[in-house]
Amino acid sequence: MILTTQTVGILGGIHSIDNWKLINAEIHETNLIIRLIQDGEELDYTTMVPFNVPIVSEDFKVLIENTNGLSFIPVKIENKKTIKKYFAMVIHNEIDCVDENRSEFTKFEKDDPIRPDLAGEYDSFYKLKLDYSKINKALFRLSKFSVAIIISESIKKEIIKNALTGAEFKEV
Repeated sequence: MILTTQTVGILGGIHSIDNWKLINAEIHETNLIIRLIQDGEELDYTTMVPFNVPIVSEDFKVLIENTNGLSFIPVKIENKKTIKKYFAMVIHNEIDCVDENRSEFTKFEKDDPIRPDLAGEYDSFYKLKLDYSKINKALFRLSKFSVAIIISESIKKEIIKNALTGAEFKEV
């Protein structure tokens, strides 16, 4: 199950840090400030737009904080007074589990004019299928395509049961 988000407001990057480090779980700063690009309704789950870093409410955090491989950094949203407390959810687990025989995708080439540094990694998926025999975590990023966040069916059911807002799910 891929975890995605509804688009109500739009969050940009975090001031004064390399935002890609949040995807690679290489950041340990606290009290981060997120740029607000477009205001909107407060959700329990959303992401920062170009980086796909999950921003979660305290309710969402409490629901999944015992899941292995996660850490949470408090964040504030620039120029917005929020009712809820928010956290950047840092995902430390990455699993190489794409079933390439059943998936349809493109990969970056070594001579790619824009991202030659990503040669061999996935550029995009038209159809994504996973090899479930390689999955041993309930929530993780896809190896070689770290913008995709995969969650288990049990976490999805808990999110729905607790009526948390913002999360959308795509079957893979």
